[in-house]
Amino acid sequence: MLARHAGPGVGDLMAIPCKSSCLRLVRRLGGAGVLLAACLLVSTTALADEGDPVLPPPGAGALPAEHPSESDSPLTIPDPLLGGDTPLPDLPLEREVDRRLREALEREYGPLGIDPQDATAPVPIPDEYYEIDIPVDAEPFLETLGVRVALWAPEIKYLQVRKQEDGDGTSMDLADLGNLVDKQTIPRYGMFLHLAEWFTLDVDFYQARFSSGEAEADTIDIFAGELIDEGDLLKARIELQVVDTDMRFHIVDEDGLQLGLSMGFLYLRSRTRLELDDGTELSNQLEGVIPYVGAYLALRPSEGFELFASGKIGAVELEDDPSADDDGASVDDEFGPDSRDHEYAELSVGARYLIGESLGISVSWEWQVMVIERVHDDNEQLFDVGLHGVQVAAWLKF
Repeated sequence: MLARHAGPGVGDLMAIPCKSSCLRLVRRLGGAGVLLAACLLVSTTALADEGDPVLPPPGAGALPAEHPSESDSPLTIPDPLLGGDTPLPDLPLEREVDRRLREALEREYGPLGIDPQDATAPVPIPDEYYEIDIPVDAEPFLETLGVRVALWAPEIKYLQVRKQEDGDGTSMDLADLGNLVDKQTIPRYGMFLHLAEWFTLDVDFYQARFSSGEAEADTIDIFAGELIDEGDLLKARIELQVVDTDMRFHIVDEDGLQLGLSMGFLYLRSRTRLELDDGTELSNQLEGVIPYVGAYLALRPSEGFELFASGKIGAVELEDDPSADDDGASVDDEFGPDSRDHEYAELSVGARYLIGESLGISVSWEWQVMVIERVHDDNEQLFDVGLHGVQVAAWLKF
């Protein structure tokens, strides 16, 4: 141990020039010198911890063990970030360097989310930054617009008309008149709108004309005040105008099944003309609006092919409440006749096939019953018809 104090050892040789050399080197290297000084300080501290004391040069006198420096002034290091020399605090040098680097970087770039010791590492991006919320356009209100053309060949199952005046009149079944029962080909036109995903508006229109050749009356009838004897020759002509406005609400609409309810209004206008053999012409005209409700079902066993069935039923009965004027006479209200009784029913079954995205065809069987009856005092009008037949249709969607 005495030999070690006779002259400077390895630790002494490192300790003597450490201060001045390190300070000069730190000043020259700037920011990199701060890191170098930290490494040197850690190295000398490690050697001192191993038991190799740092001794002063000969003649310098003993230094207190708690102050290894040559003077009482604190050790300073150049601060390239803050400018000037800054005294070292009572903290390990590497921690102080990390703190100052962090403060400078935060002043320049804002709060850091990485370890300052690894300042060159890429800044991690949270996962939520990759979740880009791309706005999706709202579903259009009008999804599909289409037109439909159909040919219907109905057969008149029955056709009763009545025009009673002053209590005299009978119901005539014109379905038995000659070729009036023959099938007629009726063109029908329609338009449909698919609004949103759950609603469809369908409008259908057709106009039919039935006429008979000259035929003999098989019963005695009274029509519009005229007596028609059995065996009299007459001709009949029937005209129909029908507008059906159907609103469908899709309750279930999947790849293989569609199920829904419907409601709408049917407008019917009928005109009956009878021509007797003596040239007399009799006519009866009725019109009315019939509200209805319905349901429909469609099965799709394969792509583009559909089996469907639908039904509608409706009725309206309006009763007037006649009042009396000053003379005690009956006065009709806004409805005119004393009562109205309208009825409507329809059943349709068939198959559809879609060709491509916009063209389709269908074949169906359709049955309709329409009744309009008006009564006013002793006058009564009736039109009651039942039609059924095959219909072929084609439609185009836009």
